[in-house]
Amino acid sequence: DRFDKDSKRFIHYKNNPNDPYYLSNNFINSIYETSSGLLFVATYGGGLNIFDRNTGKFDVYKKDPLKPESLSSSYPLSLFEDQSETLWIGTYGGGLSSYSRYRSKFGVFKNDPLNPKSLSSNAIRSFYIDKSNTLWIGTRGGGLNKFDSEKGEFKAYKSVPNDNQTLSSNEIYFILEDELGFFWIGTSGGGLNKFDPKTGKSQSFQNDPLNANSLSNNFIYYLLDDKLGSIWAGTDGG
Repeated sequence: DRFDKDSKRFIHYKNNPNDPYYLSNNFINSIYETSSGLLFVATYGGGLNIFDRNTGKFDVYKKDPLKPESLSSSYPLSLFEDQSETLWIGTYGGGLSSYSRYRSKFGVFKNDPLNPKSLSSNAIRSFYIDKSNTLWIGTRGGGLNKFDSEKGEFKAYKSVPNDNQTLSSNEIYFILEDELGFFWIGTSGGGLNKFDPKTGKSQSFQNDPLNANSLSNNFIYYLLDDKLGSIWAGTDGG
């Protein structure tokens, strides 16, 4: 839906199976506007949609098994644009795709069980570009990945049982960098992590039913730094 603030009305954009230029699926995972003004819509099962504001139509990109340069999965989850105007598309099951309007195909990164320097999981939930222009990827099940763009390699930071200096969960839903260079990482079920990218060590904050001042819930889906010294967390429990 698009909300018109002047008329206070919602304009609906929905799937129409009889028209290929309509929204390809009504289940929306993510919406992202690029620096050039393109509006990308990630749908669950309908691929990636690019909205044309002038015509009100959508161009649709889906996985095509016969075309290796196509989108790696028709289930995109998350979207993020870096400083080179490359759009990164995190998918469910298809790994990581990249898209640039300057080229006509998608680049693809996937997990290779035989290569420890490949992407650690093919389900991508979140992205972050840090102050040194390094891309970090939050995965579902594979922890946090740091991407070396020159080598095309990934370094994974994962939860290790009985080691409280590692991430508390491998389900990474949100990544935020504070002014001191620490990462705050929201997880699904593992609470909040304060991660030091220099050492790779983490400090975990989780719900304690006996402590009213602890984190209210261990499922963290959104984080915000208000620049006044507070980190705000959107959770399953407030």
